[in-house]
Amino acid sequence: MKMVLTKKDKIQLIVIVGVLIFLVLWLATGRIKTQQAPKDISVVSVGDSDLPAVPFYLKLQAESKKLATYRDPFSRATISSRRKLGELYLAGIFYEPGNSAAVINDQNVRVGQQVEGYEVIAITPLAVTLSKGDQHIVLELE
Repeated sequence: MKMVLTKKDKIQLIVIVGVLIFLVLWLATGRIKTQQAPKDISVVSVGDSDLPAVPFYLKLQAESKKLATYRDPFSRATISSRRKLGELYLAGIFYEPGNSAAVINDQNVRVGQQVEGYEVIAITPLAVTLSKGDQHIVLELE
């Protein structure tokens, strides 16, 4: 079966093809401007890089600075900066019965291992017990 186009169909096809060619050429020459970013976005220093921050982020950042416990979650604070020299600091616990581990003074330790001269004798979900001779210390998560 042969398809026969009427004069009206041929004109519509020519117009559509012409509009498509025009749009392709217009896009290729860069006549259409891409959408510009809003003017109210500023750049904030986060860690070592400068990232664009939307006003919503800036508002949240300002509100969080009002809190007594403000700390930028993207900063690179080290565990050692939160403790005094010679102190034991429990940074975290991975608790799994029979296979628990803890992070004490930037060291991953398990039951039976040594840290700063103390032996790890027990790890619970919220605390680690250390022993040095007759002295026992319990470090709890803050």
